[in-house]
Amino acid sequence: MRDKLVIKNDDTYDVAMHEIDALMKKGEDNLTQTEVERLREMAEAAESFEDKCLWGDPSARSYSTGEVSDATKAK
Repeated sequence: MRDKLVIKNDDTYDVAMHEIDALMKKGEDNLTQTEVERLREMAEAAESFEDKCLWGDPSARSYSTGEVSDATKAK
C-alpha cells in the first residue's frame, strides 16, 4: 500500500490540480479503477492543502460561500 499523498507547496498543488482536471475531463465512465483511485487521492490531498495553506483555519470558513471570516483574515 502506498503512503498517503500530501501536497506541501504551491508547485505540487498546481501539478495535482492539472492532473485532477485532466482526469475529470476524461469523464467518470472513461476512467480506469487506478485513475479513479488516483483522482480521489489527489482530490483529498488538494482539499487538505487548501484547508491548511490557502484558506487558513477551516473552522472559520463559510462552506456556503467559501469565504474566510474577518477573524481568520486578521491572524
